[in-house]
Amino acid sequence: MADDRLGGFDGDDGVEHGEDDIEFIHELDGLKGGVEDDGYDFDDVDFDDDDFYALGFADVADAIGLPDELPALRLPPDAELAEQARSAGLPARLAALAGWVGADGRVTSDEGDLSAADAADAARELGVGAGELAFLWEYALAGDWLDFGDEPDGGRGGGARDGGPDDGLDAGADDEGTAWVIQAETTAEWSSGTDSGVLDAWRATLVSVLSATFDVVLDSAAEPADGMDLDGQGIAMALMLFLARGEGLALTDISEVILDTATADMEEEEAAEARDAWLTSFGDPARLITGMLAQLGAVAPPAADDGAVRLTPLGLWAVRAELNDIGVSVPLLPPTVAEMTAEQLLLVAEDAEQAEFESESDVWVATRDPEQAARELLAVAAADGPDARLLAVSVVTRIGQPAEPVWRESLGTAELRPYAKIALVTLAEGETPGAVPDNDLEPLPEDLAWVATDILVLACDEEDPDPEAIAECLSDSVPAGEEASLFELISKSPHPDAAGVLTHIGQHHPDKRIAADARTAARRARDA
Repeated sequence: MADDRLGGFDGDDGVEHGEDDIEFIHELDGLKGGVEDDGYDFDDVDFDDDDFYALGFADVADAIGLPDELPALRLPPDAELAEQARSAGLPARLAALAGWVGADGRVTSDEGDLSAADAADAARELGVGAGELAFLWEYALAGDWLDFGDEPDGGRGGGARDGGPDDGLDAGADDEGTAWVIQAETTAEWSSGTDSGVLDAWRATLVSVLSATFDVVLDSAAEPADGMDLDGQGIAMALMLFLARGEGLALTDISEVILDTATADMEEEEAAEARDAWLTSFGDPARLITGMLAQLGAVAPPAADDGAVRLTPLGLWAVRAELNDIGVSVPLLPPTVAEMTAEQLLLVAEDAEQAEFESESDVWVATRDPEQAARELLAVAAADGPDARLLAVSVVTRIGQPAEPVWRESLGTAELRPYAKIALVTLAEGETPGAVPDNDLEPLPEDLAWVATDILVLACDEEDPDPEAIAECLSDSVPAGEEASLFELISKSPHPDAAGVLTHIGQHHPDKRIAADARTAARRARDA
């Protein structure tokens, strides 16, 4: 971008940001202060340095190895999301910029730059500085708020122009090296006022912020900072935030990933110099882009308790839409728990704290006959794996006495029999304290082995084994010194995960004796 429209925001002549540009970037730093590492593990993501520098969601998703389907997501209705989009500050300023350009358009240089006089007039009209205008202009072009085309009377050039202002201008330019910028599709969508139009315009703006923010800064950067490769970094950050969802990411982690991947192809000394040059001139790149996303309403500022940045429902909606467009499925849950099936209710737990999930499940049960609610949940528990089974059992257990007939029905189902026995004994004791349980309901050792296997499955993560988590889970399941007896019972169990659980414990338990006992039992389970 040339300095005739940005008042000193130019890298071609070696000049770095002007004072108002620096001030604007620091004003975006509303996310700063006291942010600690939240422990999010980036080792789960396979960053391939050769493929990572990509421009679109498809390329970045492929580079970080996204699967074809991600966990289901729950979002507010479109009407509520559209209201959130209308209240965002950044689209309103872009709409104002498009209004300044007007229905007839404005003349620019063939590189897409405004004259100094027009840049000053636009900044004055919008009430912004030259630094902020630089970002707005770039977002407007990248997000199709503005585009290049013919002068209204047809006297200049011909046809529309695709691409950004720095890719060389073909159509829309005259012989004197000028072009004509006009209002484009996103402006029309935003101006329509419809929920769908507003959401489409907001989504286009999000993509422009993710893809163009670092371009504006790098355009003014002197060596060596302008040697950093930041293509795709904004989109990658959005995908990481989407994967983190309720957990969020610490700004320190985001910044580390951006700076490390941007200098991955450099020698160590050169990379350190480039990082220092960037940080000195422009500050933390994570703060810059998350500040812009906060103005868009795509992220919430870090929470006081954990310092993590999280996508807002609007941000989640837009990233999900982008993923769906490139073939990554993210199932959408109904917006209210009353509309959910039992299976969908259990999916809510993936992004909710325990107390939140319990509250939501209580609401779900309250909208149904309690006995029918228990029957629906236990049907899922019998058909699904240990994680869904344990969640469903916990909800049905809280239903209490109304679920008693369904528990009795479940005594004939192998996957549920152990839980049904425990629940029925507990209910009987609640009705008559001190009552002697029915012999048929007394849990047998093999019942307890089944429940222990279900619980241990959750601690056995093949992709990221955690020896301490395995040890803690096992100690919660069996008294110290009784591990070998439990392993023997598990090895004889018809549980489909028995051999896998024993093998995992044998490979990763930190106690060598316990690990050896697990390996011995695993061999017996496989032989059986």
